[in-house]
Amino acid sequence: MSVFDQSIRQFLADAASSAPTPGGGSVAALAAALGAAMSAMVANVSKRRAPDDTVQTLDDLVARMNEAITSFERILNADSVAFDTYMNALRLPKQTAAEKAARTAALQAAMASATEVPIELAQACLDALKASRGSLPLATPFILSDLGLAVLLLETAGQSALLTAAGNLASLTDESIRVQVRERIDSLAQSLASTKAEMMNALRARMEL
Repeated sequence: MSVFDQSIRQFLADAASSAPTPGGGSVAALAAALGAAMSAMVANVSKRRAPDDTVQTLDDLVARMNEAITSFERILNADSVAFDTYMNALRLPKQTAAEKAARTAALQAAMASATEVPIELAQACLDALKASRGSLPLATPFILSDLGLAVLLLETAGQSALLTAAGNLASLTDESIRVQVRERIDSLAQSLASTKAEMMNALRARMEL
């Protein structure tokens, strides 16, 4: 059963337990989904008073956020699979030279996947964050704070995912891959931070804060 089909109480209990999953990646993906949900809510509410020529823009934003939520659910499940794959690789036999080589290759492949999944989450958060900019000038004033929550959740979820990816880099033995991944992490982190700052400044200006 997908985590998204569990009760909130059950997810919190599982996340707080000593069980290996759900871990940070799953929590980040869920936070991202909540951020996208808030962005969709802002668009849905704003449609009630929106001029006719802006309704389609808001409808498109709702559809985009719904797609993002689906992606976050898929990534959450992929994160759990990646962790399980790594744990299974750790359990492989290592008695002979051939077994050691096979185990090492399996561990590297699993760790590469465990690094790629959070990077994918961060990219999805950035895409949703940028898409949410479309509602900035159209959002109904009394729910601007909800749009701010969407911005903060999406950026934080993305940055959290990048921390996970960065933490996995040391386990990758290929230096060229480590350099490439580090560059992607740094670029995404900067884009997330700058997009959040731009949107929060615009929000505060509209809220006259």
